Amino acid sequence: MRNPTLRRGLDQVGSIHIIGGWEDLPWYRKYWLRFCSFLRLIARVTAGTKPILIHSRPFSQVPYSVAYIAARLRGGVAVVLSKTRSPDRVHHIVWQNREKPRRQNKSLAALLFGRDADLTVDYHSDQSENFDVALGYGTAHNTKHIRIGMPHLLPAWRAHIDQETVEAKAELKKIGVVGEAELYCVFPAKPFSAVHLRGSDSIEFALKRGLDALFSARPNAQVLMRPHPLALNEDYVHDAMSR
Repeated sequence: MRNPTLRRGLDQVGSIHIIGGWEDLPWYRKYWLRFCSFLRLIARVTAGTKPILIHSRPFSQVPYSVAYIAARLRGGVAVVLSKTRSPDRVHHIVWQNREKPRRQNKSLAALLFGRDADLTVDYHSDQSENFDVALGYGTAHNTKHIRIGMPHLLPAWRAHIDQETVEAKAELKKIGVVGEAELYCVFPAKPFSAVHLRGSDSIEFALKRGLDALFSARPNAQVLMRPHPLALNEDYVHDAMSR
């Protein structure tokens, strides 16, 4: 919700009805809201015909399996979409710090339909190992599989970014950034990304060093800071902006 480019893209293709963000609430309110959202989801699935459910892993665990069974009873399907675009060599580092999930026992959906999803989708050929980890959550190896290419290269997304660029340039012009300005964009990462880097301060260190090098080499440049939405309130982002 804090990523305006992504949010506007979502608004162009559909509408958001259920979203989380209840972590700071008391446990009883959090679980009550989750239960109500689940009921609304099932109501939407069963109200229509041939619903399409999309998840980053098979629909083998409750409550997702209940939604899958409801969708199948309405003539619908479930799609397992790769959660990440990263190649397997990136996840070799990730799985050094995290235990891989154990393969699940057969779910009720798998017993009823022979599988926990009807289609698997990935982006490129160098993510098969990580996708295999996701398929450990259920039975989906025996389904049809398609590859769609990198999402940020698809024509619809490129057209969306082109339009966002026009609007961003107009906003910059309002605050005095001329069209011929030497403009650089910096993208501070989310803080917990450092788990997989050299040290806990790797992101902060790289950001400060990068800005120092940029302003040393290009002193007349103007910098547009675009933090990850989860880094908006981090001290290292605001320190970098002050620098």
